[in-house]
Amino acid sequence: MKRDTYGISHKMLSQTLQKLEQQHFVIRTVYPTVPPRVEYQLTTLAQTLLPMLIALIEWAQTHASELPIPEHASEQMLMFVLHYFDSIYYLSVFIMST
Repeated sequence: MKRDTYGISHKMLSQTLQKLEQQHFVIRTVYPTVPPRVEYQLTTLAQTLLPMLIALIEWAQTHASELPIPEHASEQMLMFVLHYFDSIYYLSVFIMST
């Protein structure tokens, strides 16, 4: 999964997945192998959110140039937000495909 979430640190990815597991959005399965292997799967509840999440991300990508950017927002911050939307989208697609 790490290679499919470029730009997100390992720590941030781990913290996000832990929070999603606590909120019952993902199921974590650990396999007793060397090295350890961990798989994540969306819960049925989380799967019901995917169409809305994907629609929101696609909307944001389509209309990004039309959205007002606050004066104090830097271009770097905007690029981070857009990349974050992309990462969430690709993470969702990756999880759905497994």
